[in-house]
Amino acid sequence: MQPLPETFTRGDYHYRMVERTDKTAIFEQLFEGTHVAFEAILIKKEKERNIMGKKYPPAEVFPSTEKWGTYGFTTHTLENARARAAQLEGSKFGQNKK
Repeated sequence: MQPLPETFTRGDYHYRMVERTDKTAIFEQLFEGTHVAFEAILIKKEKERNIMGKKYPPAEVFPSTEKWGTYGFTTHTLENARARAAQLEGSKFGQNKK
């Protein structure tokens, strides 16, 4: 399984992973090198898939925009991001499915 990247760019924002567990991760969001926010996410695990004829390997991914507010949250402080990550860890969404 391809893990979440430790750093990446999306649009004008740069992201740097600051903490992670097996289920959650916290990223610092930066704009032009300046701190903007923190994002706490429940790590989604995608199976291998084919999209429009292109094969994608199994990978850990960010929640989709449509799932933001359920599987991912933006906060202004690391303390609040940690609290959100803890909620995600203990939520029904963060439980292992058997």
